Amino acid sequence: MHRLSLHEVGHETIHYFTHADKGIFQLVRDLVVKGGTVAREFVLGKRKKYFPPLNFFLLVAALYVFASHVSYVRQTHDVRKEHPEIAKIEDPVTREKTYMAYERQRVGIEFAIYYGNYALMLTLPFAAFVLWLMYRKNVFNYTEHLVANMYMWGFCMLLSSVSILLGHYFLHYDANIGFMIFLLFQICYFTWFYKRFLQKSGFWPTAKLVLGSVLAISSWFVVLGLGVTVYIMIGMF
Repeated sequence: MHRLSLHEVGHETIHYFTHADKGIFQLVRDLVVKGGTVAREFVLGKRKKYFPPLNFFLLVAALYVFASHVSYVRQTHDVRKEHPEIAKIEDPVTREKTYMAYERQRVGIEFAIYYGNYALMLTLPFAAFVLWLMYRKNVFNYTEHLVANMYMWGFCMLLSSVSILLGHYFLHYDANIGFMIFLLFQICYFTWFYKRFLQKSGFWPTAKLVLGSVLAISSWFVVLGLGVTVYIMIGMF
């Protein structure tokens, strides 16, 4: 079997770049109906049948960034007003340390909200690595897992973009509740997607896929957490 390489993925991307409107809606439909079978068929040679994974991921990523920025509302915070107990601390050194701790927390939360979408895109290679590591004895190499993740994450990002825009302009639902519901959906979709991609069946293989999905999604929190830590540390100097 001819193996997929990064060079071929890049070549396919350049070849199809001018055909961004051709096949993408069919791809979305297939990702709804067929899930991981799309990625499986693509890496096994049926590459003309589907819209290229990198093109799809980049187009959806652009939409996701747009939706996130449109819906983002920057809020002003005064740590001393929000935490009046700081002023009651008698020792000035302890008082200043407490203030800085709350300030770093505020900056970290703001960073996570504003740059979380970028962290999500940077997560892709790490999530693919996690799943490849779990199934390294399978027939697919890392690049092929990366392709599967482009389709899988791209589809979820597309749904997230639509839900963000609908929530911002029309539905006005609680963002935290929406996030938790979508997180649960993402775990379910990832599990189903990879079940079809790897052609797994049975209770224990499915349980392993659920674990893999949770770990893949958790890599986003790890990347975001590292970004927040670096951002806070830079702000301290």
